Amino acid sequence: MDVSLEKQTNNISNYGGFWSRFGAYMIDSIILSIPIGMINLTIFIFSLDSTGILDEFFYYERYLTTAEQEIIFFAMWKGILFCAINSILITWLYYAVSHSSKWQATIGKKIVGLKVTDLNGDRISFWRATGRCFSKMFLSGFLLIGYMIAAMTDKKQALHDLIARTIVLQN
Repeated sequence: MDVSLEKQTNNISNYGGFWSRFGAYMIDSIILSIPIGMINLTIFIFSLDSTGILDEFFYYERYLTTAEQEIIFFAMWKGILFCAINSILITWLYYAVSHSSKWQATIGKKIVGLKVTDLNGDRISFWRATGRCFSKMFLSGFLLIGYMIAAMTDKKQALHDLIARTIVLQN
């Protein structure tokens, strides 16, 4: 790390702690779960309804043939795949746009008084926020080890913060 960056970040002492970050995460999870849940339910219902077999099943109350069961099975998995892709896209956009905005924070972070910055305390770009988001999704969540690292670093940086070269500050 550049010595000048080290000196600049050493002057910052109000790093976001575990519990305030956890509280922000819970608020953001609730905020995200509503639109994601509504959209995913719609996607899933349409993917199953696209077969036309369920109408027949419920109307005539008959057993489904093996071929009909297979059609429903693949329609169900198609719906699950689209729901997963939708969830990742909405989550990515929420975090990347929020962290790179003037707020430098998601709604949850704003409520608890946190903001995401680069190592100099400046606003991060959309692409750095994107990298931070995906490293958080795919690396930090693995056995929660990425979050435990924050307890061992001077600047309370989780794994995704170290990868994206960001810090979370208390306002």
